[in-house]
Amino acid sequence: MTELGHSSNLRDIETIATYDHKSRQFFIHSPTLTSTKVWIGAAGHTATHVSLLARLVVEGKFCGLNWFIVPLRNKYGVLYPGVAANYIGEKYGRQGNDNGFLQFSHYAIPAENMLSRFAKIDEQTGKFIPPADENAAYVS
Repeated sequence: MTELGHSSNLRDIETIATYDHKSRQFFIHSPTLTSTKVWIGAAGHTATHVSLLARLVVEGKFCGLNWFIVPLRNKYGVLYPGVAANYIGEKYGRQGNDNGFLQFSHYAIPAENMLSRFAKIDEQTGKFIPPADENAAYVS
């Protein structure tokens, strides 16, 4: 969840996940340099997937923050088109960890990659169904 411009301040997260009902996909996008995800363990060279916190947008409306499982690389370690990642160095006291940055350019993922224990997208209508408690987004 950590972004270059905001650290772990959830209120200011900029990464966007826009839902397209026609294709049943989310488009993950890093709209600014400050929305770059940073200090992500194993993202530099090795992670194949990441759990990502993003601003959910459905039908042009902000629907809060939600978690997504986002594939980064294929089985050969090659980044998928729309994903940028690289190694950024060691964290103090965590030498040897493959820390990296992540940026996304309108990267499509399937609708089922949204973690939806509490909040959901209705498959029939494409409407957002919010959680009963808005704090549930942080534990999805």
